[in-house]
Amino acid sequence: MAQATPEDGGDPATPERTHAQLTGGRVLIQRLPDQEIAGVPCSGFYLRPGSAYVFVEQAAPWRLMRLIQPTDFGPVEANVSAAPGRRAAPAGAPERRRRRA
Repeated sequence: MAQATPEDGGDPATPERTHAQLTGGRVLIQRLPDQEIAGVPCSGFYLRPGSAYVFVEQAAPWRLMRLIQPTDFGPVEANVSAAPGRRAAPAGAPERRRRRA
């Protein structure tokens, strides 16, 4: 992330607002209060333009834990679930494939 500067209205020691140059252009990043998501402490950020809310783990591996992105059709929200992911097939089970119509 880019460092905050007095010109950005931020303090380099505690950046509450900063800018980053991304592929699509310059983005304002505002720090949000920390939250716990699925039992994991997370840092929150608000990105403009785009009005996206992003929550990332505070420790390695710094996974994306929550994303809220407004669209023309309503907000798209992605959250990490505390439930385990897909189970692997038992050893020796035939591989399942989708049939094309």
